[in-house]
Amino acid sequence: MSGDTEETLVWHVTYGGKKFGPISMDQLVTEVRDGDIHEDDLVWREGMDEWTPLAGVDEILDALRAKGVPPPIPAADPGEGPTDEVEPPKAKGSFGDTAGKLGLISLILWPLAPLALPVSLVALIHGLTHPEAPGRGMAITGVVSSALGLLISVAVVAVYG
Repeated sequence: MSGDTEETLVWHVTYGGKKFGPISMDQLVTEVRDGDIHEDDLVWREGMDEWTPLAGVDEILDALRAKGVPPPIPAADPGEGPTDEVEPPKAKGSFGDTAGKLGLISLILWPLAPLALPVSLVALIHGLTHPEAPGRGMAITGVVSSALGLLISVAVVAVYG
């Protein structure tokens, strides 16, 4: 391709929801290099049957390679890619979770119920006074199940002495 042909304004491009052109091959290569045009943006010039994704036009890819420009990057979905927002780490366990599990265990190992009930109550109070703390639901589970475990242990002691 001669330098004269490269500078001819022949390319039409759509990116960012808008149509641009005609532009030269050099301008097109610059836009790709700067990351303004992506591989799935559509291009067209006279002689082409239809608009075609840039990645499917060998003439443009050859011009990019000839100028040492890497191929166009894929366009990122708005929901993908790096952001400035950082998610806080997830809690691996909480006091409420532990109290809930202890309460559930006290249903089977009912002698643990006298220990499980106060622990679950403390976890529930903590969850109510610190709404951001995880495990409030499990603390409620711990209170209910350890109370049942305590009733079971009282009944067993009353019956079997």
